[in-house]
Amino acid sequence: MKRTRLKPSKTQINRYSKARIQKFYDEFSERHALIKRCGGYPLVYYEIYNPYKKEPVFIPRVRCNGGVCEICGKPALAEDGLEPHEERRRSHGATVSLSDSLMVHRACHNGKHPGVRLEWIK
Repeated sequence: MKRTRLKPSKTQINRYSKARIQKFYDEFSERHALIKRCGGYPLVYYEIYNPYKKEPVFIPRVRCNGGVCEICGKPALAEDGLEPHEERRRSHGATVSLSDSLMVHRACHNGKHPGVRLEWIK
């Protein structure tokens, strides 16, 4: 699959400005650095509900950061994996950066967000 690069057009038909294209590639390079740190593309954590079984089926994710949580320092279990945590959300205009993201357990990740206590999860 060949990747095409966005290029600003000489005519006004193209709606991508040079600044917008540069912003896109800056965010892409930050994500690429985060993927390198994880040791591969982190897979999405799926929880599949089977009506014939009482327990959900877990699909494990790629283990990042040597499989160690950066908050509590405990090794991650295969079914838990690690999640990237960012202090500011991308939906609020924040960009992905290595300095702001931590690789943490799901319990530690839920405890970092406001309104959720770590004691409630454990």
